[in-house]
Amino acid sequence: MEPNLFAATGLTWPADAQLVSEVQPTVQTVLGTFISDKITITNAAVGPLEYAGGLEAAATRMLARQVNMSFSAQLDDFWTVSENVRRWGNELTSKIVDGFVAKQMPWIKFVTIHEHTVLTYTINSGVLLGQKTGHDRDKVMTDDGTLAYAIKMVPIKFDSFDGMGAR
Repeated sequence: MEPNLFAATGLTWPADAQLVSEVQPTVQTVLGTFISDKITITNAAVGPLEYAGGLEAAATRMLARQVNMSFSAQLDDFWTVSENVRRWGNELTSKIVDGFVAKQMPWIKFVTIHEHTVLTYTINSGVLLGQKTGHDRDKVMTDDGTLAYAIKMVPIKFDSFDGMGAR
């Protein structure tokens, strides 16, 4: 969550535990509604958003926060879930923001939300597949030259998992 330019004059973050309790239910609802109702958030942590370089003002950088979440699901239908990610992935950020606005989170008017999701699927046969959605703020393009928000299915090797851009 990156503060807008005027945020330094009014943005006040709740304590980390409170921020998790505000963010997690909305993200859970969005993932459950648009990807799979079997998804469960298993862990969430709040911290400062890493500085990516560029022209960000010092005050804005100091106010930036990120909420990292881990989630899992035992899926009966991999194909449907992967298609839901393909179909709705580019809209997850706006759906999450809509949820925060509907709940009238006091900080939402001061920030721009970026969502970056890395999904890893282990198929019963042992095949490992990955799918990404959202915006990885450190990268404008992916390794293969497609736009950073592109969603695609790729085989993942265990030694190249870090190359997926996971955080």
